[in-house]
Amino acid sequence: MPLSGANPSLIKTALDEVLFTVFSKSPAESIASAETPQLFKQSSIDRAAVIEQEFMGPGKWNKNNEDTAPEETTFLASNTTTYNVDEWDQDLPVSKRFFDDDQHETVMRAIRDMGRQAKNLKDENALDIYAGGFDAT
Repeated sequence: MPLSGANPSLIKTALDEVLFTVFSKSPAESIASAETPQLFKQSSIDRAAVIEQEFMGPGKWNKNNEDTAPEETTFLASNTTTYNVDEWDQDLPVSKRFFDDDQHETVMRAIRDMGRQAKNLKDENALDIYAGGFDAT
């Protein structure tokens, strides 16, 4: 009987700690990643999409005399772009018998590798906007 999506609380705490320890590990200072603030504006979102647009404000104020009406101005907003938020997930079913017999060694290695692969995927997707950040060509 797999313990994947049906009852994750049975093995959740020990395995989650292994996965997120690897996933959250910071790279060396000289290596760029998805969390490098010099490359990316970091923010969080609670919606399924982000809508951005270029904006130009109304500009400088003009000097005005008492007896003249103020000059009207306007702003410009254009080039609206919508970015959908991607969701990534992976399930690793582990049977109770395998988990009990394994003494965590193979399972922990698999979970560590899942965390490493998730971190690599996050960095690849983020840095891909810079002309294929991880491409060898």
